[in-house]
Amino acid sequence: MTCNRDTIGTEPPAVDPSAPGSLFTAFDSDAEQQAPTDTTLCVVNAAGYITTDPPEHDPVLEGVFDLGDKVAILAPSKMRKSFFIMQGAIHLASGTDFLHWSTVRQFRVMIIQMEIKAGHYHRRIRRMHDALGKPDIGDRLAIVNGRGIELDMAAVARVAQRHKTEIIIFDPLYKIATGDENSAADMKPVLASFDRLAEATSAAVCFVHHDAKGAASERDTRDRGAGSGVLARDYDACITLTAHRDNPDTAVVNTLLRNYPPRDPFCATWDEGCFSYDYDAAVVTGKPGKYDDSFRRFITENPAASLLDIAVAIGCDKSPASSLKKRMGLHE
Repeated sequence: MTCNRDTIGTEPPAVDPSAPGSLFTAFDSDAEQQAPTDTTLCVVNAAGYITTDPPEHDPVLEGVFDLGDKVAILAPSKMRKSFFIMQGAIHLASGTDFLHWSTVRQFRVMIIQMEIKAGHYHRRIRRMHDALGKPDIGDRLAIVNGRGIELDMAAVARVAQRHKTEIIIFDPLYKIATGDENSAADMKPVLASFDRLAEATSAAVCFVHHDAKGAASERDTRDRGAGSGVLARDYDACITLTAHRDNPDTAVVNTLLRNYPPRDPFCATWDEGCFSYDYDAAVVTGKPGKYDDSFRRFITENPAASLLDIAVAIGCDKSPASSLKKRMGLHE
């Protein structure tokens, strides 16, 4: 098996390796660093905005995210995050719909995986491709096996441009981040490097990240993802996987979107080597609670019931009733 010798790993840059984000300073090595001035800031007369049509967006997954966006894929440990993005990449490269989402065309995708040995990743890709029915991916899916290398983000941009990459996926985030993931100061350089990568390549930049310890189902989507809260405020789209309450092979898939309306969560079940959209599974997460069964029976018979009606019917206050609706994927 031959390997394209595009270089994306380098010796560590000649900077203080203990400095937060130092790995990413190489991205700007070809450009002069300077404070913003009136020649570097783009000022737009809003009169043009209100008298002309905006440019057409370029969607990747219809109604979820576009080219040039930053996308987080968040899930607890052992939720098959890497398999999920691997499957998504094959669908995007082949132009086939992914679970409950429409893929608008074929895309050129690059996965930069930093965790798994190359031979094992080779097996995973082949098995996943077989499980999906061997869709035509042509030369549109590139894999970078980055385990053990120091990642040079400037070189990533050059390689992505050379391969005309439209979607770049980093798996996992912790392998490319430097410093403390709980520190906003340490995470900002990482996120800024994703901004520059998206600007340089016009590609969507996706990253896979783990949840903090504890029950993910008990946290709001905005609070998912371990580490600093700047992560949750930075992405354009977030896809979360949460363990299903009743089936360990089923994940509840939800999204948090900046540029599109909210979408209902759905279930995806792992079976025979890939995820499939589960039409029959109820969207339920977490451990069964005190009021769960009563709530489900009542809301099935009274889908338009108010929070007060629910609280009175199942014998709790409005706050637990509201939490139940959110946890089970029902909108207020």
